[in-house]
Amino acid sequence: MFVHKNALAYCPLRITVDSGYEMDLYLHAGDIAEEEWGTLNHNGNIFTSLKFLRGLEHTAPPEMSFVYIILRKRKKIIAGYIFQSIHLSVEMLTDILAPLTKQKSLVSHMSEWLTACREEKGLRVLISGNNFVSGEHGVIAAKGTNSAEAFAMLPEVAKMIVKKITKPVRFSVILAKDYYAAHKKRPEVLLTKKRYHSFAVEPEMILKLQPEWSSFPDYIAAMSKKYRNRTKSVFKHSAELVEHHLDEEGLRDTIHDLYPLYHKMHAKARFRLAALTPEYFVEMKRLFPAKFCVKMYTRNGKVVGFRSFFLNGDQLEAHFIGVDYHVNKELDIYNRILYDFVDDAIKTGRKELLLGRTAAEIKSTIGAVASELTCYIRHRNSFSNQIIRPFIDYLKPSEWTPRNPFRTGD
Repeated sequence: MFVHKNALAYCPLRITVDSGYEMDLYLHAGDIAEEEWGTLNHNGNIFTSLKFLRGLEHTAPPEMSFVYIILRKRKKIIAGYIFQSIHLSVEMLTDILAPLTKQKSLVSHMSEWLTACREEKGLRVLISGNNFVSGEHGVIAAKGTNSAEAFAMLPEVAKMIVKKITKPVRFSVILAKDYYAAHKKRPEVLLTKKRYHSFAVEPEMILKLQPEWSSFPDYIAAMSKKYRNRTKSVFKHSAELVEHHLDEEGLRDTIHDLYPLYHKMHAKARFRLAALTPEYFVEMKRLFPAKFCVKMYTRNGKVVGFRSFFLNGDQLEAHFIGVDYHVNKELDIYNRILYDFVDDAIKTGRKELLLGRTAAEIKSTIGAVASELTCYIRHRNSFSNQIIRPFIDYLKPSEWTPRNPFRTGD
């Protein structure tokens, strides 16, 4: 990195590429000029905004760092790239790969691989996109620029980052996530030609809100009798829950109760590279007081759950939740949370409710439909492949039965 001689203005590392392209490489979102990034994030997506990126970076766990690229062609900005770097210790890798120990044929390979990782001081992963949010948040094209050109340069951009950033250790794996099936052909051809391997992950569950649903009762009225009864049962079981809408001060006062609930759910995830910090939730509320919401559930004064979401354009995006598993079944907390997301999406006039990519079958019972997601991965050597391929097989979407809660005819 280079600092301007007046010590006030930051100059990125500028890398010249063939065919008239130049890359400006940044390690901190705070160093990127608002006006330049504004030409990229013209659709107002929260997750690719400088405000969000700076907040995430400010509260990130110690094993995570960031890389941002602004791509120019003949001096004109045409694309931006958002990367997260996660440096995993051998202890963290052992925990992540624990499910693979059930495969006896891999135990010896894992032992050798972890020994090699220990010698290399862990494993470093470069992620194109957002480790904490599903969807396409890694590549953004400037207004008026063909998005195909931005994606065509992604492998070259990632390659340049791997070449230029080698400390504290070299990158061993590059992961590009998460591309919707409708857009799959866009990165598929470009990345597979560059020796990236594609693999499917659990789908994003999305509920499209109908124009005639002006209230939650309208939504329930659209259901078949079976699912109306199911909804009534959930609200009956959860009747003791009291919901609290937390402002910034309230969140600061209760985060010590909410965070353990989040962390328990995080620990249950099949794929986890890094966990959010408690400070993240408070910082997001400070930065987005009207667009980031956290709602807490109590029973007899005790915290038993919470949910969070972003109002992102026409979408309500369910963010992280937490439930007390000791009383979850008794109070039907998880299902109540799903219905309350629907209620808020209707009240705030959203067109879509994004529910993430876990518990697909349960989410389909409230009307969410699966949207397939594909990731792309490239490893540095064949030795890493011995572990990565089995782990990808482990991450394959599980089989489930889609449900349709709505009436299909009179």
